[in-house]
Amino acid sequence: MEAPDKIYIEQKAVMYDLVNTEPCKPDDYEYLRKDALLEWAKEKYNEYKQMDEDFQGDVFIGNRHALAEVIAKIESL
Repeated sequence: MEAPDKIYIEQKAVMYDLVNTEPCKPDDYEYLRKDALLEWAKEKYNEYKQMDEDFQGDVFIGNRHALAEVIAKIESL
């Protein structure tokens, strides 16, 4: 079974270990799965890298640098 990318936890539900994949109340806590965010960042990094190769220049180097920092931070968590 694959883990959902997002889960929602009611504020009082933490003590009862209740987890949902859809929000129940407006004040539910929302959590993202680390791997889902990491996968997205790596895909975007590769897109910008391909764009640089297509345009033969470092047009997107700033975006790649920022995403590399995000990826490193997520991987360190």
